Amino acid sequence: MQLDDLRVVVKVAEFRNITAAAASLDMRNTTASAALKRVEAALGAQLFVRTTRQLRLSGAGERFLPLCERALLTLDQARQNIKDDMDVVDGELRITMSSDLGRNLVVPWLDEFIETHPGVSL
Repeated sequence: MQLDDLRVVVKVAEFRNITAAAASLDMRNTTASAALKRVEAALGAQLFVRTTRQLRLSGAGERFLPLCERALLTLDQARQNIKDDMDVVDGELRITMSSDLGRNLVVPWLDEFIETHPGVSL
């Protein structure tokens, strides 16, 4: 199983909808659906009960999901610990402000910040 596939499973469970999960992960529905199918195939169990009107966790999904979430959280924390040791700054930065403030004061600072920290995306 791939970690990215497990992240898709967690998002599908969160939204109870493959389309919404795919949108939140910025991927196509078919990609998210394929990831879900790969995880289910690897486990040999159906994690979700799908009907035309809803998607809900199966019994296997109810048992698997909490452990999967905990494992992903542990891996993310371990990754962050390594980055902290290396003084690496990365991730997504979202800023909301007036266009005048952004254009006149913040953009020059952001350009320099992004050059210094290429792992950061705006």
